[in-house]
Amino acid sequence: MAAPRATQEPTIIFLPDNGHPDAGVLDPYRDHLNGYGFFVMSTGVQFDCRYSPANGEDGAWNAVWDSRVALLPGGKGWSVEIRIPYSAIRFAQAPVQTWGMQFFRQRKADNQQFTWNPVRPEVDGFVNQWGELTGLENLHPPLRLSLTPYVSAYVNHYPYNEQGKRNMSTNFNGGADVKWGINESFTLDATLIPDFGQVISDNQVLNLSPFEVQYQENRAFFTEGTELFNKGG
Repeated sequence: MAAPRATQEPTIIFLPDNGHPDAGVLDPYRDHLNGYGFFVMSTGVQFDCRYSPANGEDGAWNAVWDSRVALLPGGKGWSVEIRIPYSAIRFAQAPVQTWGMQFFRQRKADNQQFTWNPVRPEVDGFVNQWGELTGLENLHPPLRLSLTPYVSAYVNHYPYNEQGKRNMSTNFNGGADVKWGINESFTLDATLIPDFGQVISDNQVLNLSPFEVQYQENRAFFTEGTELFNKGG
């Protein structure tokens, strides 16, 4: 695969077999610890994740990227082209760079997985066994600024069954989330009038012990980036 020029977005092309998921993964800092994964099925379904020592493969990470799938004639398989914008990943601002890179595919019928660069089970770690993408020159990180507005409406029904009191009430909310990548090391996340109505509810727990119940934080605004603080064993 040719190295992308400064004016191009990274583009990955696969020629896989029928029906099996294929992926391209990148380690832009080449620190052998952190990386990004981009998976595509033959049906065009996408899945992305982030790799880190604290969380392993974190499927909660989401990026905006493009992919297109095409079936090869004669039932000989399918091809997929993936376009990963620079704004979806983080990388250093250096004149010449070397990224970690890996390709792998899964064959469900045989329960096998194939990788471009060998991954040995007896070697500890996964990202540190990726190959290298060299010849990257004059790559400049773009402005990472995103604004996500929202509008929500709620209808509540409670049977008061009292004279002069309505059994139904409505509520409208609006706000926005802002993400600004100040530089390659710092990112500012801000929210205006947050609405967590779509966050999964906490499970009901019957606690018969003398200790209080601790619930996991499910609001993405408060959990994104917390793996940076989970360095202890």
